[in-house]
Amino acid sequence: MAHLGHGPARQTDAGAKTHSAGASGFTLVEVLVALMILGITFGAVLGGMATSINTSDLHRQQAQVQAVLASAVEKVKSPETVRVACATPATYLGAARSVAPAANTSVVPPVEAWLPTTIEVISVTWSDGNGGFGPDFCYDKVAYEVGGRRLLTLQRIEIRVTHPGGRVNRTLAFVKGVG
Repeated sequence: MAHLGHGPARQTDAGAKTHSAGASGFTLVEVLVALMILGITFGAVLGGMATSINTSDLHRQQAQVQAVLASAVEKVKSPETVRVACATPATYLGAARSVAPAANTSVVPPVEAWLPTTIEVISVTWSDGNGGFGPDFCYDKVAYEVGGRRLLTLQRIEIRVTHPGGRVNRTLAFVKGVG
């Protein structure tokens, strides 16, 4: 029967103890290589987690901006927000800013307060009656006639919402008519 090398240590002529052939162990180089591999793997995992957290936060902010923008547009478009002939951005600013979310610390993560300045009405332009919009087509009547056709005076309103964190903003243009 062959010797498997798990026997007791033996003494050499010089007096040093050696292990039998086949005894296992790790050299310093092997341990250092293993630690280096673990360190690189750990660094990659942490980097991936940081990227995931950052991306998740960005998507949360995008969703919040989109929701606030949709609310602001609906508020300005609604019949309760009276259409003003020859309106300026300031005309609809109060209605747009009225939808800014308040702070809510009872949820996790807490929702920060949105300052009114995070919602802006960028521009108001008017229909030329032929599908174009511009600042020179303001009519102070509810409707006017062009070539025998009765046309409504439409306003193109542009609203921008910026997240309080400043990383995300969205702009949307829509048309407001009479009524």
